[in-house]
Amino acid sequence: MAAASVTPPGSLELLQPGFSKTLLGTKLEAKYLCSACRNVLRRPFQAQCGHRYCSFCLASILSSGPQNCAACVHEGIYEEGISILESSSAFPDNAARREVESLPAVCPSDGCTWKGTLKEYESCHEGRCPLMLTECPACKGLVRLGEKERHLEHECPERSLSCRHCRAPCCGADVKAHHEVCPKFPLTCDGCG
Repeated sequence: MAAASVTPPGSLELLQPGFSKTLLGTKLEAKYLCSACRNVLRRPFQAQCGHRYCSFCLASILSSGPQNCAACVHEGIYEEGISILESSSAFPDNAARREVESLPAVCPSDGCTWKGTLKEYESCHEGRCPLMLTECPACKGLVRLGEKERHLEHECPERSLSCRHCRAPCCGADVKAHHEVCPKFPLTCDGCG
């Protein structure tokens, strides 16, 4: 069998490590796990020794050249000449990909009831679930994807604001401090009431 490049074809350029095991709604068989990251295979490649790796993981391993297969070494089945990971002898494992993509999946986000196959999760739900936690680009706190816009506009302590009295720019966390020095901040006069 001819070897293939470790980089997936153009339509599959989403290089990421394996899927989290929490996605699967069924008992997981070891054959669906990447030999490197130990997560569910994503874009599986098979080495000449028979171990399977995510495309991302294999590319990472091979970034410094051919390597001994750590799984072969760990399992005590290392064979000279066979247990070597190299891009010229690894190939996309399409049979494993089809099996993995057909596994039942559930969304790992708390409160989300989405269910489907792993393929459907990757193409339609991954990175889009409104209940998934994501990092706010401003304050670096975790917010739900569906609440991110509201958070950025109304709650984020790092959101950009203008003082309503003098129109000076400041961030949400600094508004009270700015009011202490704002030249147009209304004061209550003790003598006038």
